[in-house]
Amino acid sequence: MNTEAFNSNPAVAPDNSLADPIANPNVYVASVILVTWNQLQPVNGSSIDTSAIDAGLTAITNYNATRTKPMVGKLRVFAGINTPNWAMNLDGGPVTVPTSTYPLPRFWTANYVAAWKNLQNLLAAKYDKDARLGEVAVSGCSSNTAEPFIHPTGIMDIPVLKAAGFTDAQFQNCLNTMGDQYSAWTMTPLDYTFNQFIGIDTGQDVVNAAYTTGLMAAGRASLGTGRGVVANHGLQPTLAPSATSIYPEFTVLGPPIEFQAYGPSVNWDQTVALGISYKASEIEIWQTKQAGGQAVISLAQLQSYAAMF
Repeated sequence: MNTEAFNSNPAVAPDNSLADPIANPNVYVASVILVTWNQLQPVNGSSIDTSAIDAGLTAITNYNATRTKPMVGKLRVFAGINTPNWAMNLDGGPVTVPTSTYPLPRFWTANYVAAWKNLQNLLAAKYDKDARLGEVAVSGCSSNTAEPFIHPTGIMDIPVLKAAGFTDAQFQNCLNTMGDQYSAWTMTPLDYTFNQFIGIDTGQDVVNAAYTTGLMAAGRASLGTGRGVVANHGLQPTLAPSATSIYPEFTVLGPPIEFQAYGPSVNWDQTVALGISYKASEIEIWQTKQAGGQAVISLAQLQSYAAMF
């Protein structure tokens, strides 16, 4: 998996250099192509700059030409703090909460969601039939990360969000309509990352895991097992309580399932084994030491993991 330093600093460009697959050849089946909405559509309109995506796909093509195990790309577009200024200013302008270094868009509002859907329409028109693209990550309704369910929930954040018009119902409506937001993607599998739902209407965090598992089931029923990839990015040897509340649903729904490790410093053997036990069909690996990252994973370990799938 590529590094995501840009996600905490919008001034940093995503790295899609394939450093890890080159350093550890013939073990990966996919490489995540990371781009930001700001890169793609800095100015509102019907044209988008897809050079970063094209470069990532070209790198995959070149890699596959000299390797025995080919890869595909997985497109993950970051919004949230990586939203272009014109969209950041929709529906009342950006919101600054105490726990975020950078302003957040009003990602739950109708005009913002419509603008995001338009971006997906433009991307799907170009890439939905591109065989080099194996999956598209569903990342609408997001704020600080590309995970839709995660939003600021600090005790000082909640009053700011509520004052900006954020409500549990509006947030759920955004999450519920993700299928419509990505409706232009009719062929490429969609990877939707789930976490337990946290409401803030009462002025404090209120967990609603049942809402999450219900949406997981509904999404799978809508897209089917061919295109509906259910995912979570908190895989680690001892799951956090927030994860244990929804992980049983993964075994109910079955593959395709995608997990990402909680961070680069987990016990990788145990983490991958746990993912396999939950019927994972793919596990995202953080960038390894030999590729300039932080994850201490040897090529022999990667080869053993690849053999498990």
